[in-house]
Amino acid sequence: MLDEYKRHRSAFLVSNRTCVICNLNESTDIHHRLPLGRGGKLNDVTIFLAVCRACHNKIHQDPKWAEENNYLWKKHPNAS
Repeated sequence: MLDEYKRHRSAFLVSNRTCVICNLNESTDIHHRLPLGRGGKLNDVTIFLAVCRACHNKIHQDPKWAEENNYLWKKHPNAS
């Protein structure tokens, strides 16, 4: 499972080289918009965001802002 995630992560970062939040820095992290504890799946690329470390930290430090900007989900938008 982790090997598969590493492959998905690597391919996603190669395809998404710039942070989607600041549009300045190189993306180094994968943020799961739907946290694993809320039903997110480790290898579900539909919930991936390619972000820099600073923006990833901001998402987790300010979840209200992240939710308002669609960087953090309480549930998958396609969930019933």
